[in-house]
Amino acid sequence: MTSSATAPRKAALRKQLRQQRRELDESQQALVARRLAQRFLHLPAFQRSNHLALYLAQDGEIDLGPLLKICWRSGKRTYLPVIRSGAELEFSRYRPGDSLQLNRFGIPEPARSRELRDALQIDVIVAPLVAYSRRGSRLGMGGGYYDRSLHRLQKRRGKPLLLGAAHSFQEVEDIPEDHWDVRLHGVITELGYTRCSA
Repeated sequence: MTSSATAPRKAALRKQLRQQRRELDESQQALVARRLAQRFLHLPAFQRSNHLALYLAQDGEIDLGPLLKICWRSGKRTYLPVIRSGAELEFSRYRPGDSLQLNRFGIPEPARSRELRDALQIDVIVAPLVAYSRRGSRLGMGGGYYDRSLHRLQKRRGKPLLLGAAHSFQEVEDIPEDHWDVRLHGVITELGYTRCSA
């Protein structure tokens, strides 16, 4: 889903930052995950929300397991992304102890028979990313699933609030953008929250 003009720059960024986050050992990853969850706990958007879409970490992404547990203890409803046949995402309810199945990319997701919600019905969507900028630009893994699913929401005010979860070193000055790229409202890292300017 990347244009020929931006593809080489995006590929180079992906390679560099994916390698960097994979080099973190388990104890470093666990520490960052706990710190991020604590930072999230103090966000007004989290405190006001009832329905949150999170993700299960892959390829060195920040583990949102500690945040999931905080959500459950707080009585919030949590959802995970599932890929629809049209290559867009829906969000399936995820409760403690729910079984998961692997999708075609080997990523665990809830069974489709569970409660599904459209992005418009979610208060906060936390998206994984490879890189981000303070303008709200987000570089994902290249499949375009979040961009396709959230593009129609780009000009809406209010919910859903689209946040990125990242290691602080994933911030970059500039990310090449295509017209379909969806910008983040904010990014949370182990160091704190950045409200994006877009």
